[in-house]
Amino acid sequence: MPNIVNVSLVSAVKAEFKDVSSILLFNYQGMGLKRESALRSHLTNGKSKMLVVKNSIAKIAFQGTPLEGAAAYLSGPVAIMYGGEDIVSVAKAAQKYLDDQEGEANAGAYVGAVLDGQALDAKMAATVHKMPSKKDVQALIVGLALGPGSKIAGILKAIIEKHEGAGAA
Repeated sequence: MPNIVNVSLVSAVKAEFKDVSSILLFNYQGMGLKRESALRSHLTNGKSKMLVVKNSIAKIAFQGTPLEGAAAYLSGPVAIMYGGEDIVSVAKAAQKYLDDQEGEANAGAYVGAVLDGQALDAKMAATVHKMPSKKDVQALIVGLALGPGSKIAGILKAIIEKHEGAGAA
């Protein structure tokens, strides 16, 4: 029979990650309170969050969700990072913390990630911060659409005006 506390924790974690499809997993072993606070500070500046929960609770809570692939990387002291504008902003905040801690022992490390339901190993998780953010991609798409689109619209407008002018004469 499941423990009532664990059942409540699973429910709380499920509720917290209900609409989340991307997370970063970070090994915080040996970081200490000062470094963990620094990491949390970097994350909260970007409106990201970090949750430390028992791995077995997270595995159960993630079953049947896009985050299910994270189970393979939930071993040892692992923090779950999520939120922000998108997972890239979370990764950039975590990478900023790691850059600030460069050369320090026990600064923490990526363990894995889940990106829109796709599980990534530690090596791939460490590259997420290099990806363009959702805002950057949207701006690129709008720029591409407006560039040639505005030229075509101008040409069509000139043709229409020319034909309207010829029809009136």
